[in-house]
Amino acid sequence: MFKKYLGIPIFGFIFLLLKQIIFDDRIDWVYTAVFPIILYLGYIAWEWINIPYKWKENKKQ
Repeated sequence: MFKKYLGIPIFGFIFLLLKQIIFDDRIDWVYTAVFPIILYLGYIAWEWINIPYKWKENKKQ
């Protein structure tokens, strides 16, 4: 179930890593690792919050 949500955080990690390699003098590993984790948890929370809304929409049909 959670595997389908991994694309966005992996893209975020790669994007932040490449941005820091190209534009910054050093790589901030804490920021680069923590931001995709927060993004992943936020996306899971967003999908979890929308479940009752989807149930309500299905009842109307």
